[in-house]
Amino acid sequence: WLVVGSQYIVLDGVYRSQPKVPEYCEKEQAYHDGTCNRRHELICSLKLDKVSLAGASAGGRMTLAFVAKYPDVVEQVLLQNLTGGKKAAENLSKSYFDNVISIAKENGMEAVAKLDPYYSKLLSRGLPSLQQRRWNQVVQTNLENTFLPTMTRSREFLWRAVDPVLGFSEKMLSEIASGSISFILVYSRSSCDGMHTREVMQALSKALGGAPLLDNPKGRIWVPKAVSFFMNGSFAEEKRENIPQKEKEKNRMI
Repeated sequence: WLVVGSQYIVLDGVYRSQPKVPEYCEKEQAYHDGTCNRRHELICSLKLDKVSLAGASAGGRMTLAFVAKYPDVVEQVLLQNLTGGKKAAENLSKSYFDNVISIAKENGMEAVAKLDPYYSKLLSRGLPSLQQRRWNQVVQTNLENTFLPTMTRSREFLWRAVDPVLGFSEKMLSEIASGSISFILVYSRSSCDGMHTREVMQALSKALGGAPLLDNPKGRIWVPKAVSFFMNGSFAEEKRENIPQKEKEKNRMI
């Protein structure tokens, strides 16, 4: 991804890398608004007139939320493997939220850490010190006041999901596409988990006015194409040394 002469900032959502969810996040929209506002403040503080954004899965939905709220500061957007559609809503609700809520109610937070597939996998990653810190964060999360309400709200959010992308109707996407922002979409999964589907990316492409979609390219061949898109506004692959100096000197944030 890195191109000489460009500037990059990688952003993580608040508490995204931690299993504990903030109690103040009463509504999904409030969380999106707060995150978008903080990122806009960052862009303004860096005195950037225009930025390019990239997001995958839930990060792609957050990117769409930012574009919808602050379109004037966005020039280009890459979206990869977004979650969406009724199929995803049904699978997530049944396979994840129903399961973890049941475990938590019956046996508490320690059982969640041990028995729930998502948390048990998360807690097995990284160095032992990181595993222990994450373990403590999970088991110390307040069950009644934080964990269960958050999981329940998330499940209800999925029940209200609309196609083609989770949280974004065709009307919302059409309004996003009506501006001058350039989009590139990537579907790069080697197997489908029922939540990140090709159909979602195809529907997203259509809703965004026929935005180009790199559909399941072999390996990571889509990476140089994406770089070319950000640097030159096209899919033409160029070697780094052939990129014009004036392009290298542009400030970009992905």
